Amino acid sequence: MRLATDVLDRRSLSDAADAIVNAFGQIDVVLYCAGVNKKMPTLEMTDEDWQWIVDTNLTGAVRTYQVFAKPMIARKSGRLI
Repeated sequence: MRLATDVLDRRSLSDAADAIVNAFGQIDVVLYCAGVNKKMPTLEMTDEDWQWIVDTNLTGAVRTYQVFAKPMIARKSGRLI
């Protein structure tokens, strides 16, 4: 199964979690590996550049864990990495 998911879109994440549970019955492990960067000096970054990096690298991880942890907590098993 291959799913394209936007880590900044809670609905997209929820749809992916639901699809996985429906297909496989449970979620055992979530590995967050989305990350971005801008190859430019920090002093040249705009606020928008920085916010995009923070949103993807940090907020995306928290949203992913929030959504995917729910079915794991319900069955008292699973890991977030």
